[in-house]
Amino acid sequence: VTDGSSGLSSSIVGPLVGKSEITSEVYDEVMNAVEKQLIVRALESSGGRIRETARRLGLARNTLKSKIVKYGIPVRE
Repeated sequence: VTDGSSGLSSSIVGPLVGKSEITSEVYDEVMNAVEKQLIVRALESSGGRIRETARRLGLARNTLKSKIVKYGIPVRE
């Protein structure tokens, strides 16, 4: 199942929001999982180029770099 526009799979969100109670912690976990997947996909589609990935996502390069570190996303140097 996808959202119809971005192709994001419900397999990421489903297990997280299937928890018994929706809390701010669940919200943060879901948002982080989705953000990480989007960054990984954007990096892949831009050939690993940070500048191009940041442009596509509408982020400053430094912001993208800190998110890459936050999520432990491997990138080529």
